[in-house]
Amino acid sequence: MYWSKNGGPGGGLVHATTPKGDFRLFKHIDGWRKNYLGNLYKPWYFTPYYAVHGSGSVPAHPASHGCVRVPIWESDHLDSMLKLGLRIHIWDEPQREPMDATETPATDTPVQRVA
Repeated sequence: MYWSKNGGPGGGLVHATTPKGDFRLFKHIDGWRKNYLGNLYKPWYFTPYYAVHGSGSVPAHPASHGCVRVPIWESDHLDSMLKLGLRIHIWDEPQREPMDATETPATDTPVQRVA
């Protein structure tokens, strides 16, 4: 997956940094979502403003406005593998300690699936 450390191609008009750390997927939209930055395909939100989502353009260099962009076909594949409450780790260097994939989601984590 590709991510942006220093924002996107907007000539400095929009600056965002992909948040790093441990998150839970808490909202999913099945289909396209349009916002002021463009179109997001099947976004899985890990913060209220950042998501893993499909895009028709995924360059081999950091170029998003902070989201984690994947190709459309990969987003379709991920859609069958991801679930609300799943823990994900976003980093800019190799992970030092493995995450426990069997850990259950926190009960106080709000989750929302939007059709």
